[in-house]
Order: sequence, then C-alpha cells, then structure tokens
Amino acid sequence: MIWNSCAKSGARLLLLCGALLLSACAAMTRPLPVASKLIGPGPAQVHVAVTRTTDSRWQVDYRFDEAVDAWQFSSGRALNREKTWQVLTPGVHIHANADAVWLARDDGKSLTQVSLRFDDNSDEIDRDYSLVVPFSDGGRLLFLGHLLLTPMTGEKSGGPGDGTVSVTTRFEARDESPIGADGQAREIYLSAADAPDYAYFGHAMSIAGADIEAVIDPATPTWVRDSLIRELPRLLGYYRERFGAALPVKPHVFLNYQPEQGEGFNGDAMPTMLHLTLRGESWQHPDPAAQAQLLFFIAHEAAHLWNGHYLHSTEGHQAAWLHEGGADAAAYDALKALGLISEADWRNQFALALNKCRSALGQYPMQEAYSHHNSHALYSCGSTMQNVLALSMRRPQIDADSFELWRAWVTSASARHYEYTRKDFFQFAQQHASAAMVNDLHELAETKVANPTALIEALLHEERLDFIEDNDDMPPEMRSNVSSAQMAALMATDCMGQTNFWSNPTQFDIGGLADCHHLVKEHYLVAAIAGVPVADGVKIHD
Repeated sequence: MIWNSCAKSGARLLLLCGALLLSACAAMTRPLPVASKLIGPGPAQVHVAVTRTTDSRWQVDYRFDEAVDAWQFSSGRALNREKTWQVLTPGVHIHANADAVWLARDDGKSLTQVSLRFDDNSDEIDRDYSLVVPFSDGGRLLFLGHLLLTPMTGEKSGGPGDGTVSVTTRFEARDESPIGADGQAREIYLSAADAPDYAYFGHAMSIAGADIEAVIDPATPTWVRDSLIRELPRLLGYYRERFGAALPVKPHVFLNYQPEQGEGFNGDAMPTMLHLTLRGESWQHPDPAAQAQLLFFIAHEAAHLWNGHYLHSTEGHQAAWLHEGGADAAAYDALKALGLISEADWRNQFALALNKCRSALGQYPMQEAYSHHNSHALYSCGSTMQNVLALSMRRPQIDADSFELWRAWVTSASARHYEYTRKDFFQFAQQHASAAMVNDLHELAETKVANPTALIEALLHEERLDFIEDNDDMPPEMRSNVSSAQMAALMATDCMGQTNFWSNPTQFDIGGLADCHHLVKEHYLVAAIAGVPVADGVKIHD
C-alpha cells in the first residue's frame, strides 16, 4: 500500500486488442449476472447480499447458518458503525467498545439474519481501506472486507470474547441504482479471490488486455490513462521474469480520479486487483515530475502483487518495512531496467531514501515504526536496507539488485508455505553479505539505534558509496524532495501519522486535520522550517 499527500461507464465492455491499438479494437457487450463469490474454504456459513439501492445508499442482508449470539466485524473500527449505520432488523443493535464492534440481539438469543443500511462513506481511514471509493461517473468501489463478520464466543468487558471461529462467507451483489445518463445498465465486478477486496458497481468501460483488465475513471486525464495502459503491462511482464513467478490470475485494475480533493495519491494491492486513486488538478498536466511520480506509484503497487500476495509476511506490521520497502526498491529497479528512469535518477532516489531514513529513526527500532505512524522508516529504511544488501552481492559480471532476495523466496515458496519473516531476511543476508553488514542491518531493524545517521553512513562506507549530503551542493531536483520529506515528518508527528499539504517552489500549503495537536482544520502557509527558507531546502538532519 502507498499513501501520499505531499504536494497540495453500462455493462458494455471494450475488448482491447493491443495496449496501443485502442482505435482498432471492437466494442462488445458482456452483461454480467448477479455476481457471487466465496471467501474461505468449505460450504458457506454466512450469506451476504449487498445491494446498492441508490447512487449513494447501500443495504446489506446477512443470513447465518451458525447459531451464535454475537457477530463481530473483522475490520474498519474507525467507520463508527454504531453511529452511522442503521440496523433494519427489529431488536438488533450494533455495539462497540475499545476493542470490537459487533451485532447482537437485545434479548440475547442467537442471530439468524440481520439487515443493515448505510450511506456512502468515502473518507480515508488511517492505515485501512476506505469503505467506498467514488468514480466521477457515479460508479463505486465497495470494500467487502469491512462487511465480513466473525462469530464470537465468550465474555469480555461488556462485549464478545476472544474465542473466534473461522467461517466461510458467500457474497452476492446487486445494483438497483438508477441507470446512467447514457441509458446503459450498471455492471458489477466481484473477484474470484479467497480474500476480501473491492467490488465494483458502475458502468465504466473495462479495457481488457493480455496482462490486465482495467476500469478507468472517465475523468482521468488522457496522458495518465495512456501511461497506465502502456506501462503497467510492461512492468507486470518484468516482475514476472524477475520475481520468477507468474500471477495465478490476470489482475483487475481500478483507477479513479478526484480532481477536487487536494493533491496526492494512494493505492491498494489485493490478490487479484490494484486500486489506484489520484487527487488534485496537478495531474491534468503531464510535466516530468508528475510523469515520474505516476510511474513510481504504478510500479510500487504492482510489486505488491508478488511481495504482499503471492508471498506474504506472517508478522504483520512488525515486518511492514520488508514489503513496503521492498516495493519501493523493486519499483525503482524495474523502472531503471525498462529505461523509464536513468541510472542517475536511480541513485538520486537511493540517496533521497537514505536522507529520509536517517531522519526517521533513533527513538525506537524499525519494527515498531508502524505503531508510531512512521511511514518514512517503513518505506525509506526498508528500501535502503534491501538496496544496500543487493549492492553487497555485486561481483564482477554480476549486477545484483533488490529482486535477488525476493526471487530466492519465490523459488522456495511452496516449501515455505508462501510466507516470509524478518528472520528469513537476515538468514539471506548472512549468506550474501559480510558479518559486519549483517550486524548493522540487524541493529537498524531490531534495536533502538541511538545514531541512525552514523549507522547508515557506515553501511555506505563499507560499500564505497558516496552519500549526497543536504547542503549547497545537493542537486536542485532533490532539494524540494528533501524539504517535502521533512515537512511530512513534522506533520506526521503532529497529526498521528497523517499528512495533508502541497507545495510550490517557495512555500508549503498545509491543510490542517482533525487529529492534529496544533495543525487543526485550517490552512497554513509555511515559507521556512527552522529558519531555513523552503526555497533553499531543509537541513533534514538538523
């Protein structure tokens, strides 16, 4: 997953004969019946009918085959369902405490069925999936994971206990909202994955190619649309070769564009799909910075199809630096190999990650970064560690990169049950790097490093790499990136890990957030940080 806020279609489907030959392709209708999918093995024990009743209202009807007194929602605690969702079934209420949100009958008897209603909620949820993602033409993505229920047993401080029983859930979906202005009917897409993901309700045309099937918001700028159609298949092909495995299914890609929502982007990768959101009017213009950012964004999310889903970590947030940093490193390695960025661009991004990393740590080990809302450590330090390890593997006539680690894990995927851990990373490092480097990498990830700057510089010295200092000699194209990194770190500290700002060459325009301590919901213009003008860059290590 990647999130950034750093700078301010009927059931008719289009069959794309070739990614660059859109005008030569034929349109065909492919009406879809009521969509249905299963999550989990075995016969369904929970039946869920999801209906879009209007353009902005939803109804969910549950039927339970298990006699259970209370059913707990599996995710989305921040949705405040107990306040914003309506229970249509008499005698049933949504309950919540600090640990859980659950459904139960007032008389204490077992639930056999329940119906809920809620309106669109497209708010971003900190480090979780948005419930609804709107498209400009009225289409919607709905995250099914927030509708999953788990049967609970036991007692715990006024709510269900810890005795969780796994169940199999069958989803069915209907769209009863009005047809679009063009008179075309709605389409529903549910993936075949055995995991919760987004369901699409709408009438955008689907662009089908050999490697992807994409639903692109009609409001998306043409150059963004063309870049996605042209470059994503190339990236997937390169990843297939370098990771050493083909994906089990062709991924569905959903791209939505929200020009009025400030500047930024965010994305999610799931077993069979990518969801990409672009925000702000700056994407209207294909300047070099926007083009480079788009390519990296697409490449990062696509890498997660392998390092987050083909393989997956068993350690959750403690190992987030592995798959997030790994996606950053894989993205830049792939873009360089495909000729989309230069060697100089790659080294500049490596240096920028180093600058971000050494400003991000020092108070706690990297494995705790997620709990401290420290995204810079997860992405920048994670990619730095994997890049440095790859560089240590280089020998004459051997040009190693960050894929060496992941390819080794993919090769042994079946034996390792398609899982990896932090321990696996250090075991791989012991096989390919010096003992001193392995010790330094372990210290950076697993212990509280008093001076991360010295540690990272020691790693660079061992590999005879030049460190680009944040001083008057720093390349101009890096200076604004370093300033933005420092601004993001400062705002994240004040706002529980969240950021919301955009910039021009002389100042930052900050949009305050409700969770901030000082930067409340107002706008602030920042022309200097610690006395250093934004135009001159920020000494990130000061």
